[in-house]
Amino acid sequence: MFAQTYNLEYPLLSDFNKEVSEAFDVLQSPWAAFGYKGVARRSVFVLDGKGILRYRWVGDAPSEEPPYNEIIESLKKLN
Repeated sequence: MFAQTYNLEYPLLSDFNKEVSEAFDVLQSPWAAFGYKGVARRSVFVLDGKGILRYRWVGDAPSEEPPYNEIIESLKKLN
């Protein structure tokens, strides 16, 4: 729904089981007191067509926005 709403032409990942969050080392556990089994830090990862990580950004606070211009530039380099 999100990808359709914003007309995104690339796949997005839903990480319901938190496997990718753990693999990319962005899973936080202090949310257990609120009934959550872990919450991923706000993160952006860009992988190329071979699955190689080409860009990584992890925020320190949920309110922190990622550097959108950097992300766009990393995506342009993939073409």
